[in-house]
Amino acid sequence: MNDITPAQWQEIKEIVADALEMPEGEQTDFVRLRCAECQADPNTVRELLSFRNSPGRSPLASSDAVEVNPDAAGQQIGHYRVIRQLGQGGMRIVYLAHRIDEY
Repeated sequence: MNDITPAQWQEIKEIVADALEMPEGEQTDFVRLRCAECQADPNTVRELLSFRNSPGRSPLASSDAVEVNPDAAGQQIGHYRVIRQLGQGGMRIVYLAHRIDEY
């Protein structure tokens, strides 16, 4: 992703929120039109929607947790490479990771 200003992120968040309220089949045209109106990056919007529309892909939803090897250093998870475990408690383990693609 390119550098996105706070105002553009706000637009993107609003477009994603509105798109999630409609059936998947209507989202493509909606995103294209709304992004053209406010010059938001449609690829960013589509990428964010793809996480919601594809269970198991979102790194943000707890129901989409990824099983990680206990000795996960060096393991790749999505766009991230695990550096080391930071902590553990409750039902989760927290890792320090580095994004490996250009965002």
